[in-house]
Amino acid sequence: AAEPEEIFRDFLSGLPGSVQEEIAGAAGDAEATGELIGAEYLFSLFTEACGDAFAASRTYFLRLLGMVLLFAVLTLFFSEAEEKGLVRVLEMAMSVALCTLLYDTVAADMTRVGSSLEDMRDLSNLLIPAFASLFAAGGSTGTAVAAASGFTAFSLLLENLCVGVLLPLLRVLFGFTLIGVAGGSQRTDGIFRTVRQTYITLLVFLSLLLTASLSFQTVLSASADSLSARSVKFAVGNLIPVIGGSLSDTLRTLTASLTFLRSSIGTFSVLTVLMMLLPTLIGMLIHRFGLSLAASLSGMLGCGRAEKVFTDFRGIYDLSIATLSIVTVLFLLLLSILSKCGLALSGV
Repeated sequence: AAEPEEIFRDFLSGLPGSVQEEIAGAAGDAEATGELIGAEYLFSLFTEACGDAFAASRTYFLRLLGMVLLFAVLTLFFSEAEEKGLVRVLEMAMSVALCTLLYDTVAADMTRVGSSLEDMRDLSNLLIPAFASLFAAGGSTGTAVAAASGFTAFSLLLENLCVGVLLPLLRVLFGFTLIGVAGGSQRTDGIFRTVRQTYITLLVFLSLLLTASLSFQTVLSASADSLSARSVKFAVGNLIPVIGGSLSDTLRTLTASLTFLRSSIGTFSVLTVLMMLLPTLIGMLIHRFGLSLAASLSGMLGCGRAEKVFTDFRGIYDLSIATLSIVTVLFLLLLSILSKCGLALSGV
């Protein structure tokens, strides 16, 4: 009975420092935990992240506007020149310079994406011993194995595909953007879209496969664990009547404690993910919105090359946003599946 409390403390100590400060007062308090998952707190968390992101993006929007206007002025000036070859060279140079100016902001956002995914991987690794120990303490040994294997697979997916493939892939897409705006005759739009669609399709397929596998595995394991627990209770109750009669009440008390701790870990895990990913995700959405406006304004002013640059960088943001969204949904699905699996001792 004392071991699950120690597991819960180890879980809390492994969370990021900023998250620990937010949820420290709610640990072990059912009412305070309920307030953390209430609509009011989640809405305040969302609005705070939006306010911080907009405040940090003012300079970004002004820089984009300045880039568009400067590109438009130079394009109008060069359009009157007689040397068309020189004009094309200057347009290419301007496009490459525009990519360079945008790269610092995009590179910083991509670094934040990588850090967020690594933090989620660390959280997944932290949940492996927590959930496995709680399920095992509740008599659900098969479910404990399923939970550990599910989060292990999720951690490997984050490490190998999201972190290991996404960041190099974004650099490849940036290279295609440079080739497209500087080469002139080279059409890289098709390759750009194919690479993005292939990556997203692979990520979605692996996510669905992991979710379905864990769902079937936990259902079968929970049924087997429940049958084993009932068999043990029946045997003890018939062989030792006095102990068997008092065993059910004791196990119900232990099960209630384990269920609360498991629910608390699941709740704090969801809050941790929201606190880690919301600022990054909202900031990227705002930056993507700025690129969309810049691309539209460039198209209105007749700056085709600038429009392509903004559109391609928007595609890089689309890939990153899709990855964060899919990974977050997958993580929440895994927690939902495990939260629906009752402890084996609860039926005793």
